[in-house]
Amino acid sequence: MDTRDTTGKYHELDFFQELAPHLADNQVAIILEVGIEDDYLCAYGVAMNADGEMREITLESIYELAQEIAPTQAEIIRAEY
Repeated sequence: MDTRDTTGKYHELDFFQELAPHLADNQVAIILEVGIEDDYLCAYGVAMNADGEMREITLESIYELAQEIAPTQAEIIRAEY
């Protein structure tokens, strides 16, 4: 994300880097985003702790997770049109 300073110049802002110091040691922030790109729904979620350690999941990652629990030689059909 870009933001302007008082002189009108743009500076890049890392949302997660800015958020981490505001979390207590026993907190984990969950950030969810949903949008649309070229008629495709896209979504992701991020969990981040006070140390800045993160885990991310996307709608696309469900296929990898499905493969982990699928029987051998199972066909995983993609949800696309």
